[in-house]
Amino acid sequence: MRNTMRLAATTLAASTLAVGALTALSPPAEAKIDSGRYTYVTWNHFGEQTIRQEIKIIGNRIFVKRGISHVLHPTPRGAWYDNAGVRTTFWRSGDGYAGTQKPFWDRANRVRLLPGWGLDQAPPT
Repeated sequence: MRNTMRLAATTLAASTLAVGALTALSPPAEAKIDSGRYTYVTWNHFGEQTIRQEIKIIGNRIFVKRGISHVLHPTPRGAWYDNAGVRTTFWRSGDGYAGTQKPFWDRANRVRLLPGWGLDQAPPT
């Protein structure tokens, strides 16, 4: 009986160490939006384009205007940031990122981040 208890305790300790080692060695479960230049496009809930501007992402910051930036918070699929009661969420989609821009007082808008600066390009569908 004593050997069985010792074996059970040893097995439990070994499995706990194995899980801890796998957790420490596994890659983080976060996506990150790649740094670079993007074209930022939004459409309201009627499908009308409301914003089309050039932005930069450097590290974990999104620069929406000269001198104005927000912290990007990584998620398993992309990232999000808040700006004055509006949460913008992005996820990987095709060659860029798709997402929503949700003011707490209204319906969500659609958002796209397209790689490169292309204000003269037609908007994606």
